[in-house]
This record gives sequence, C-alpha cells and structure tokens, in this order.
Amino acid sequence: MPKHEVPWLYSGSEIQLRPEDLIKTDAVVKTIADSVKRKAPLSLIRIGDGELSVMAQEIVLPTEYLKKSAAWNSTKYCGVSLKQDMEQHYFMRDKCIEAVKAADLVGIFPNGEFTGKVFSAIGFKPERVFYAFGNVYFCFVKEFVDLLISNPPLLVGKQAADFADYLEKTLGVQAAGIFTEINSPEDLEQTIHYMAHCPHDWSLVSAGVNADIIAPIMAKEYGKVCIDYGHGMDVLMNPKYHGRYYFLGHKP
Repeated sequence: MPKHEVPWLYSGSEIQLRPEDLIKTDAVVKTIADSVKRKAPLSLIRIGDGELSVMAQEIVLPTEYLKKSAAWNSTKYCGVSLKQDMEQHYFMRDKCIEAVKAADLVGIFPNGEFTGKVFSAIGFKPERVFYAFGNVYFCFVKEFVDLLISNPPLLVGKQAADFADYLEKTLGVQAAGIFTEINSPEDLEQTIHYMAHCPHDWSLVSAGVNADIIAPIMAKEYGKVCIDYGHGMDVLMNPKYHGRYYFLGHKP
C-alpha cells in the first residue's frame, strides 16, 4: 500500500533510531556474559514488526488495519492475536509498551518509519539498542558459546525441549530447565511461575511478544538475566539453515 494510504493515527516521528545508535553484537554478548557472571539482573527484548504492530494498536494504526494481515488470525505468528488483544482491551499492547520502557537492552530495526512512529507515539527512546536480528548471530560469538558451556541456561518456548537436545548433542551441556507450555498470553503466569522456581542464572526465551513481557519481569522481580532469543533456536536447528548457523567452533 502506498505510504499516503496508510491510515496513520500518529503523524509525528520525533524519535529516530539510527544505525549509529546500535550496540555491536559482540558488545551485547559481553553485556549478557558479564551480567550472568556477576549475577546481576539484565533483560534483553526485541521489537520487530510483530511487536511494533501489537504496540501500535489504536495508537499509531487502527487495529482493524493491522488485522488485515493473515498472520494475525492466530497466536502462532507472534504469540498473540490482535483480535484477541482488542477483545481484552489491549492488555498485550500496554504490557509490551511497559516492557520496552523497563528493558535494559532493546533490539530494533533502525531507520524504519514504523519503528520511528511507534517509539515517538509512546514518547520513549531506549538508552541501549541493538539490531533486532542480532540474536541469531550470538552463536558466532565465542563468549556466548563459552557461557552456554560454563553456565547452561533455562530454556523457554515451544522449541525448548528440542533445543535442549541440540545443546546436549553439540556442546555436551544440559539445560538448567525446560518449559515448553508458552503459546499465548494466557500462559504467561504459569511460565513466570516455573521460571521463578527453577534454579538458574539466565534464560533464553523464544515465545514471540510474550518473551518481551517475561524478560523485564524476570530481571526486575527475580534478579535474573533473561534474553528474548527469538528465532535463535530455530535457525540453529532448522535443516534449511544447515551449515549457515552453528555454534562457533562446532560447525557441522
């Protein structure tokens, strides 16, 4: 759709996030590793198109316009359905905005019109930002691989059990815990309860928008390091990416 036809509810773009604002992937991993070693709380979340759409509802774009994408007909796309969120008075929209303001590190797509409008509309510019897909490159950073081996994380998400097997097979480590029953916002409470009662120092959470809600809660309320790992699990295990993504020093 041409830009002039987009029914923007918010016309400003006062806040801009540019490539020069981004923290490099190596530095992000170093921050994670240092926080785990010091047992200092840290939350990392990622705001891609799905998260932006959830945050934009009736603030930047009409929900009905956003719902035209077939991806939003179920919670399988980003762990939340816009139709469901509208019916629940935008619970996830507000929780996602709250999470962005509470997180320590925020992954974004720089120079994006949608990104600029959403952050302008909520009146917030994160202090520390990195590339939203930077998470899939963590596997190529030695410090990340070393951390997985020396201090295995708690794994959360639909693929957590499979990824635990992958970690054991490739790195010879056992995950601190595994939780797979996180498919929608209704599962947030039981997920956080499990994580709070499972001994661990840090976690990798792949659960769409739900991961963004979980990470700051685990950091601020429970003192943990919690990472929205997004497609980080999938790219390592999916056969179509075989040979493209692998743990540094462990190429198949």
